[in-house]
Amino acid sequence: MCSIRAELKPAERGKLLRDLWVAHDGRWFLKAAEELGFDTANRLNQAVLISMGKKEAKELMTRTGAQIADIGDIKSIIEMGGELYWPEEHKYEIEIVNDSLIVGRILQCYVWNNVNKAGGLSYYRCAAVTRFRGWVEAFGVPGEVTGSKEVDECNGSCEISWMFDWQ
Repeated sequence: MCSIRAELKPAERGKLLRDLWVAHDGRWFLKAAEELGFDTANRLNQAVLISMGKKEAKELMTRTGAQIADIGDIKSIIEMGGELYWPEEHKYEIEIVNDSLIVGRILQCYVWNNVNKAGGLSYYRCAAVTRFRGWVEAFGVPGEVTGSKEVDECNGSCEISWMFDWQ
């Protein structure tokens, strides 16, 4: 008799896929840095993540039928994306400040944890803001994303702000 379970539960599948994506992303960056140097790896990572961010948000909106009408809709999509795309060890909270501003507080960043373990804090350029700029493009609402700190000074926590111009 075989002792292997025939299938994973949906939550197990989701965690496995998230964990593999995070592992792939980190390994890709390290190999690119090894081959091409950290400056080139960071530049390529930023280019890929703005594109990937746009794809993440578009796919999420398409598959859920989401329409963006106000700041609450954007917060809902960001929260839904967080549950789907970020590993459990990434701790954060998201707040609507006013009709045009959302602030995300990263309490414990999974990227920082992994970069710190690898000893790369002085080399790695955080791509979270770039990734979320891709999300803003996908939302189709004029806006800007800013971050409060770079990875070498954040100690695993920062703030990311999304400012929208609803006109």
